[in-house]
Amino acid sequence: MLTRDSYTDWSLLMKVMMKARGLWEAVEVGGVDQLEDLMAMDAILKAVSLELMGMLVRKGSTLVAWDTVKSMYAGSKSVRKLKAQQLCLGDVHTDEMMVHKFLRVLPTKFSQITLSIETMLDLENLFVEEQTERLKVVEDRKEINNSAPSGSGSGEGKLLLSELESLDEQKEAPLQDYVNNHRKVVHLEEGKVLAQLDRDEAHDDSMWYLDTEAMNHMTGVLATFSDLDQGVGGTIKFGDGSLVNIEGRGMVLFECKNGEHSAFSGVYYISCLTTDIISIGQLDDNGCEVRIKEVLLRIWDRQRRLVMRVQRSASRLYLLRLNLAKPVCLSARHQEIAWTWHTAKSDAPAAIKNFQASVETETGRKLHVLRTDIGGEFASAEFAEYCAGRGVQHHLSAPYSPQQNGVVERRNQMVLAMVRSLLKSCGVPATFWGEAVTTAIFLLNRSSTKSVSDMTPFEAWHGRKPAVHYLRTFGCVEYVKITKPHLAKLANRSFPGVFIGYQPGVKAYRLYDPTTGRVHITRDVVFREDKAWDWSK
Repeated sequence: MLTRDSYTDWSLLMKVMMKARGLWEAVEVGGVDQLEDLMAMDAILKAVSLELMGMLVRKGSTLVAWDTVKSMYAGSKSVRKLKAQQLCLGDVHTDEMMVHKFLRVLPTKFSQITLSIETMLDLENLFVEEQTERLKVVEDRKEINNSAPSGSGSGEGKLLLSELESLDEQKEAPLQDYVNNHRKVVHLEEGKVLAQLDRDEAHDDSMWYLDTEAMNHMTGVLATFSDLDQGVGGTIKFGDGSLVNIEGRGMVLFECKNGEHSAFSGVYYISCLTTDIISIGQLDDNGCEVRIKEVLLRIWDRQRRLVMRVQRSASRLYLLRLNLAKPVCLSARHQEIAWTWHTAKSDAPAAIKNFQASVETETGRKLHVLRTDIGGEFASAEFAEYCAGRGVQHHLSAPYSPQQNGVVERRNQMVLAMVRSLLKSCGVPATFWGEAVTTAIFLLNRSSTKSVSDMTPFEAWHGRKPAVHYLRTFGCVEYVKITKPHLAKLANRSFPGVFIGYQPGVKAYRLYDPTTGRVHITRDVVFREDKAWDWSK
């Protein structure tokens, strides 16, 4: 690995290694084909530090990258002569002293980048040439901004001023990923974002900026994350030249006004960042639809559900106050909410697939482990292939050992006990056992339980209390309104039936007509909960 004092040995070793691989021409002459140049660049990047790696990647060719390393560690000819003269005269200045002096004499227009360098970087490991590169980036950016037409942009970074701009340039921004010791290291460049660092204690952590210039979601609040992968690290470089560390990447979960949960994924954690940023470009890449009309910004998710509606502020910024939500662990909640279905055993794998797709879409979380008994419907090769293809670990209980699957077995007993009560209370025939099971599950999810303290399973999962005003007695007599048009003046306006449950996904009841054998789904009904149907007729 290249260090401050090992350039001579490092360069000799790299020269021998690259000559052995037939790559030295890319360093010495240049102008080779792209594949050979990339192989030579790869060899250099593997032998330098992460801080130097991000700089060399942007040089474009191996020849330029090699000259940059040589200039930084060995210096130009004039620099080497100056060092030799200093050695002869006995007046030796270290690189750290030169960097300190260099930063002190900079003009005031570089005050922000100077402060960032002094507070965020280790001056003992820096070179004057490296600081010069940073200042050139800032100077070039100021020249571009000064030459831009009026109203087209400024050096302060735009935040949704009038309309969404093309994100093609953002998508082409350099992003290099490296894997080092099983840790994913990313080097990002936010050239159009001037970030505020050094978080203030009085900062409002719930306020987020929706930014068209930013390429990534970013926040400096650790408590914001519902899931954070701290194995992701690296650096991010902002438009003012400041370079800060990335300390993780995760997901931020928030609650919508209708009580449903949504989430931002791929959010980078930067502890010193003051402003929390939502990247419009990243939302677009994730399949969201973004529209701005008049003073409103609207965002729809992949299912085309409206998840955000933000009004433009007086400063022409779009600010969003997020109501952060606590995550619900799918692996824990599956024991408390009795999702179940009645179907033939051979259809169980297909039902599990549909159920998994529904739950993963609702929660945004992936199923990792599935535990079942060792029945033939679960031990098939087709179902095993399905689980392996989706990265799901399938755990099976031992043969004739129901006690290993005790939570499910006990839940089945509880459901069957309630089914018997529902059928017997109003004398409903056993042929309606499927309807009774569905109703029992519906009621259990809205009933108190010892497993969840001071709340129902429905509230634990959805984060809100369930409505119970519409619950009715299973199997009671009801009268359904006839909505068919052109009824005779003296014709009946309703017909009697039996209440057999609640229709999923619809605010309506399921009602059975014994005379025709048909099931009706309607909300226009009057119940006689004190009366049961005479099934002997």
